[in-house]
Amino acid sequence: MKRKFGKTRFLAYLKKLDQSINYKVILISMGGTALSLSDTKLYSDDIDLTYLAKKGRDFEKKARAVARRMAIPENGLHLFSKAETITLTNIPDYADRAIDFEGVSFKHIDLKIMNIYDIILTKIKRFDGRDIDDLNRILKHLKINKGQLSKRYNILYLYQNDQRQFYTNYQAFKKMFKSFLK
Repeated sequence: MKRKFGKTRFLAYLKKLDQSINYKVILISMGGTALSLSDTKLYSDDIDLTYLAKKGRDFEKKARAVARRMAIPENGLHLFSKAETITLTNIPDYADRAIDFEGVSFKHIDLKIMNIYDIILTKIKRFDGRDIDDLNRILKHLKINKGQLSKRYNILYLYQNDQRQFYTNYQAFKKMFKSFLK
């Protein structure tokens, strides 16, 4: 059985990770991890983090060591550098748009949450069953401004490798969630 990652387990992991490093790092939670932190989703299947650290290799090594000690499986922790996240999401300014997490503070870690409009659009980009479930959760729990979403979509459309698929998924999303997007 796959272990889920809720807010409490994730923050416990970060507390131990914070104790294992002696330099500053910015962590940006993405996808289900960000939704869990924002109390939009109870659990995520994995931990997705972008790190911005001068000692990137050392940070990754320590992050994985702490994960092993806490019985987090290797495939349960996804760490991405800023460049890797840009390549993965096709969102060049995601880090600048991330929002500070106010729930807890750490000595070395500055924890942020990916902007909700960017999360929505990354889920639309992939648009599989889990993403559709997450989109439903987001739209039921958070007020999403249709105009802001459309504006952000128009900006990010230009950066997509497969613009046709992104457009098709966005149209399907608007049709599927029409009642939420007034």
